[in-house]
Amino acid sequence: MNTEVLDTILVCLEQRTLFMTSIYNLTKQLQVKASQEEILFDNLLDVRQDYMTRIDRCDLLIQVKLQELDAEQQKAVNLALSGRELNQDSSQAIEAMSQYVMQYNALLEQTQKLDAEAIQLVKNRHTDIKNRINEIRHKRVNIKQ
Repeated sequence: MNTEVLDTILVCLEQRTLFMTSIYNLTKQLQVKASQEEILFDNLLDVRQDYMTRIDRCDLLIQVKLQELDAEQQKAVNLALSGRELNQDSSQAIEAMSQYVMQYNALLEQTQKLDAEAIQLVKNRHTDIKNRINEIRHKRVNIKQ
Protein backbone atom coordinates (compact mmCIF):
# COMPACT_ATOMS: atom_id res chain seq x y z
CA MET A 1 0.00 0.00 0.00
CA ASN A 2 1.47 3.35 -1.05
CA THR A 3 0.73 5.27 2.16
CA GLU A 4 2.61 8.42 1.13
CA VAL A 5 0.42 8.88 -1.94
CA LEU A 6 -2.74 8.03 0.00
CA ASP A 7 -1.75 10.54 2.69
CA THR A 8 -1.26 13.23 0.03
CA ILE A 9 -4.67 12.50 -1.46
CA LEU A 10 -6.21 12.58 2.01
CA VAL A 11 -4.62 15.97 2.75
CA CYS A 12 -5.92 17.29 -0.59
CA LEU A 13 -9.43 16.13 0.26
CA GLU A 14 -9.19 17.74 3.67
CA GLN A 15 -8.02 20.99 2.07
CA ARG A 16 -10.86 20.86 -0.47
CA THR A 17 -13.35 20.52 2.37
CA LEU A 18 -11.80 23.46 4.23
CA PHE A 19 -11.85 25.57 1.06
CA MET A 20 -15.47 24.64 0.41
CA THR A 21 -16.33 25.62 3.99
CA SER A 22 -14.78 29.01 3.30
CA ILE A 23 -16.71 29.30 0.02
CA TYR A 24 -19.93 28.42 1.87
CA ASN A 25 -19.26 31.11 4.48
CA LEU A 26 -18.45 33.70 1.81
CA THR A 27 -21.62 32.77 -0.07
CA LYS A 28 -23.65 33.33 3.11
CA GLN A 29 -22.08 36.79 3.34
CA LEU A 30 -22.90 37.43 -0.33
CA GLN A 31 -26.51 36.43 0.29
CA VAL A 32 -26.77 38.86 3.20
CA LYS A 33 -25.22 41.67 1.15
CA ALA A 34 -27.54 40.86 -1.77
CA SER A 35 -30.57 41.44 0.45
CA GLN A 36 -29.42 44.91 1.50
CA GLU A 37 -30.64 48.14 -0.07
CA GLU A 38 -27.23 48.92 -1.54
CA ILE A 39 -25.54 45.81 -2.88
CA LEU A 40 -21.78 45.96 -2.36
CA PHE A 41 -19.91 42.68 -2.57
CA ASP A 42 -16.51 44.26 -1.94
CA ASN A 43 -13.89 41.62 -2.74
CA LEU A 44 -15.98 38.63 -1.63
CA LEU A 45 -16.38 37.33 -5.17
CA ASP A 46 -12.62 37.51 -5.79
CA VAL A 47 -11.84 35.73 -2.54
CA ARG A 48 -14.42 33.07 -3.32
CA GLN A 49 -12.89 32.59 -6.78
CA ASP A 50 -9.45 32.16 -5.19
CA TYR A 51 -10.80 29.31 -3.08
CA MET A 52 -12.38 27.73 -6.15
CA THR A 53 -9.01 27.89 -7.90
CA ARG A 54 -7.38 26.21 -4.91
CA ILE A 55 -9.97 23.42 -5.07
CA ASP A 56 -9.15 22.96 -8.77
CA ARG A 57 -5.46 22.65 -7.88
CA CYS A 58 -6.27 20.04 -5.24
CA ASP A 59 -8.32 18.13 -7.80
CA LEU A 60 -5.41 18.18 -10.25
CA LEU A 61 -2.98 16.95 -7.62
CA ILE A 62 -5.37 14.14 -6.68
CA GLN A 63 -5.54 13.06 -10.34
CA VAL A 64 -1.74 13.09 -10.61
CA LYS A 65 -1.33 11.10 -7.40
CA LEU A 66 -3.96 8.57 -8.47
CA GLN A 67 -1.69 7.62 -11.38
CA GLU A 68 1.01 6.60 -8.88
CA LEU A 69 -1.22 3.93 -7.34
CA ASP A 70 -1.65 0.37 -8.53
CA ALA A 71 -4.96 -0.64 -10.13
CA GLU A 72 -6.49 -2.02 -6.91
CA GLN A 73 -5.65 1.12 -4.93
CA GLN A 74 -6.94 3.33 -7.73
CA LYS A 75 -10.21 1.43 -7.69
CA ALA A 76 -10.55 1.88 -3.90
CA VAL A 77 -9.72 5.60 -4.03
CA ASN A 78 -12.03 6.20 -7.00
CA LEU A 79 -14.83 4.49 -5.07
CA ALA A 80 -14.20 6.84 -2.12
CA LEU A 81 -14.08 9.85 -4.46
CA SER A 82 -17.36 8.85 -6.07
CA GLY A 83 -19.27 9.16 -2.81
CA ARG A 84 -20.72 5.67 -3.22
CA GLU A 85 -20.83 3.10 -0.44
CA LEU A 86 -17.46 1.60 0.41
CA ASN A 87 -16.52 -2.04 0.69
CA GLN A 88 -16.58 -3.59 4.16
CA ASP A 89 -12.81 -4.11 4.10
CA SER A 90 -11.86 -0.53 3.19
CA SER A 91 -8.81 0.90 4.95
CA GLN A 92 -9.01 3.80 7.39
CA ALA A 93 -7.47 6.11 4.78
CA ILE A 94 -10.12 5.19 2.22
CA GLU A 95 -12.89 5.64 4.80
CA ALA A 96 -11.47 9.05 5.76
CA MET A 97 -11.39 10.03 2.08
CA SER A 98 -15.02 9.03 1.73
CA GLN A 99 -15.95 11.14 4.76
CA TYR A 100 -14.22 14.21 3.31
CA VAL A 101 -15.98 13.66 -0.02
CA MET A 102 -19.37 13.44 1.70
CA GLN A 103 -18.68 16.60 3.73
CA TYR A 104 -17.50 18.41 0.62
CA ASN A 105 -20.56 17.34 -1.38
CA ALA A 106 -22.93 18.44 1.40
CA LEU A 107 -21.22 21.85 1.60
CA LEU A 108 -21.30 22.17 -2.18
CA GLU A 109 -25.03 21.49 -2.25
CA GLN A 110 -25.70 24.02 0.52
CA THR A 111 -23.48 26.58 -1.22
CA GLN A 112 -25.28 26.12 -4.52
CA LYS A 113 -28.63 26.76 -2.82
CA LEU A 114 -27.35 29.91 -1.13
CA ASP A 115 -25.76 31.07 -4.36
CA ALA A 116 -29.02 30.61 -6.27
CA GLU A 117 -30.87 32.58 -3.58
CA ALA A 118 -28.31 35.39 -3.72
CA ILE A 119 -28.51 35.53 -7.51
CA GLN A 120 -32.30 35.73 -7.31
CA LEU A 121 -32.06 38.58 -4.78
CA VAL A 122 -29.73 40.50 -7.10
CA LYS A 123 -32.04 39.87 -10.07
CA ASN A 124 -35.03 41.08 -8.05
CA ARG A 125 -33.11 44.17 -6.99
CA HIS A 126 -32.12 44.79 -10.61
CA THR A 127 -35.76 44.52 -11.70
CA ASP A 128 -36.85 46.94 -8.95
CA ILE A 129 -34.23 49.50 -9.97
CA LYS A 130 -35.11 49.13 -13.64
CA ASN A 131 -38.79 49.64 -12.85
CA ARG A 132 -38.00 52.77 -10.80
CA ILE A 133 -35.93 54.19 -13.65
CA ASN A 134 -38.74 53.50 -16.10
CA GLU A 135 -41.23 55.23 -13.76
CA ILE A 136 -38.99 58.27 -13.55
CA ARG A 137 -38.61 58.36 -17.34
CA HIS A 138 -42.35 58.04 -17.78
CA LYS A 139 -42.98 60.92 -15.34
CA ARG A 140 -40.42 63.10 -17.17
CA VAL A 141 -42.07 62.38 -20.52
CA ASN A 142 -45.49 63.26 -19.08
CA ILE A 143 -44.15 66.52 -17.60
CA LYS A 144 -42.66 67.59 -20.95
CA GLN A 145 -45.96 67.01 -22.75
